[in-house]
Amino acid sequence: SLDELLAFRMLVMEETRAQLAQSDCFIFTLGLIETWVDCNGICYPSCPGVKVGEYDPEKYQLKVFNYQEIFSDLSELFQQIKAVNPDIRFVLTVSPVPLTATATDDHVLVANGYSKSVLRAVAGAFSQERDDVSYFPSFELITTPLPEDFRYLDNRRTVSEKGVGYVMRHWAKSLN
Repeated sequence: SLDELLAFRMLVMEETRAQLAQSDCFIFTLGLIETWVDCNGICYPSCPGVKVGEYDPEKYQLKVFNYQEIFSDLSELFQQIKAVNPDIRFVLTVSPVPLTATATDDHVLVANGYSKSVLRAVAGAFSQERDDVSYFPSFELITTPLPEDFRYLDNRRTVSEKGVGYVMRHWAKSLN
């Protein structure tokens, strides 16, 4: 019932507050910039109708958060957690998990690159502005090419001939 749901939410919020009050560190992973928003401003992690509910284009619209919005939301979260525990430290990460689809008009590789770039820029700027926030490079550890990656030479910086060929084959296919 609605009453049970609201009561459960209150319990979760109380438990979250209690955990934050006694924590030394809060690890937060930035993961998505695309969401669906309804006419009341409520955000959904996936488009209504994909897993649950029914899609109504009059009620739901795609929202792609920009740098300023994400930075502002992160700042607000930071302030709220610091109000509960002024001594808590933060570790920010960016999820290395790529998008599997996008609701934008961009190709998913372009949308993923944009999403990760925005999130990484926010995490970097936010952690550089504060002494109690660190950045952990989980994104970079996963997405940086391995020494055996055919796209790079052994220095892992110079793009190989095979890497150039790989890009050019994709370029040629996109022209068809």
